[in-house]
Amino acid sequence: MLFRSLANTSIELLEPLGGASPWRDHLDRYGESLHHIAFTVPDVPASVEGLVRAGGVHVLGDSSYVAAYVDMRPALGFTVELIRGAASGSAPPSGTSVPAPSRLGTGRVGHFGIFVRDVDTSAALMARLMGVELPPLVKNAARRVFPPGYDGDLDAHPKMYTF
Repeated sequence: MLFRSLANTSIELLEPLGGASPWRDHLDRYGESLHHIAFTVPDVPASVEGLVRAGGVHVLGDSSYVAAYVDMRPALGFTVELIRGAASGSAPPSGTSVPAPSRLGTGRVGHFGIFVRDVDTSAALMARLMGVELPPLVKNAARRVFPPGYDGDLDAHPKMYTF
């Protein structure tokens, strides 16, 4: 088993809005389930390249690379979200064959993204079960940037509650 401390990690409950998108595709294909785990990395473009070399498919993010999604579902069962940030300083195991910028274990796990069909109902239940107030709804936190050649709905986005 692999254990990692997840202090200061949040849970995003998301519902896709708009037409064809990585979010809509996930919900249609896999139903309500874990979509992504977000890792903070110092070099998003290098991490995208490393994950693509490992078999992933770059599905979201552009040359600014503040954040990106790499679909690792065939190998890992979920998409990896990469967010630009400082490494945590924890050294990866010696002898690893993964290129340094792609080592996800050197950054913090920021959040887990779970897609649901009715985010309002799911978030209300989650808040009740957690014993907390319902957080504010985020209808469109930021315009998403898709990689070159993307042919889905460029205006698609998720609405979400973050716990």
